[in-house]
Amino acid sequence: TPVVADTGSVVRFINEEDSTAILKGFTIQNGVGIFGNGGGIYIDGSSPQILNCSILGHSVAGSGGGAYGQHTNAYFYKCTIQGNSAANGGGLAFISGSPIIEDCFVSNNSLGISYSRSSSEGANCTIINSIITYNSIGGILTNFQCEVNIYGCNISYNGYGIKNSWGTLLDNKDT
Repeated sequence: TPVVADTGSVVRFINEEDSTAILKGFTIQNGVGIFGNGGGIYIDGSSPQILNCSILGHSVAGSGGGAYGQHTNAYFYKCTIQGNSAANGGGLAFISGSPIIEDCFVSNNSLGISYSRSSSEGANCTIINSIITYNSIGGILTNFQCEVNIYGCNISYNGYGIKNSWGTLLDNKDT
């Protein structure tokens, strides 16, 4: 059964939840975000595991239509992130922390994934064995001196593949 929000984000992790907080097997759709961010999932200072979820059809004015995270080490595994829109990072948007996206399908969003840092901390984003395709603006956007590790991904048919403004792409293998 889909989980739908009338207002705000559908799911919120905002109380310093760690990796023992697990969201598994849900369809999350049609959220509008908190403060214009994170229509489907809003994460602040927490590091949950999001497993085998479908994050669909969210629209926000700010960042992360599908999911937004700041200061997070969230782990997204085998998720479908599709049909989301935002001014920044339609599918997924992260500011700081070290999120991991593994074996995910990120498609038909305004922008697939965006990652930036809010400080000079030693954080990075890792994307593993994921398909990032048909996102209208682009596949991956990095900025503000951030690092993104990309392993074994298919990044194709996006407005652009990877746009790196001030960031550093590391280990861009098999993309």
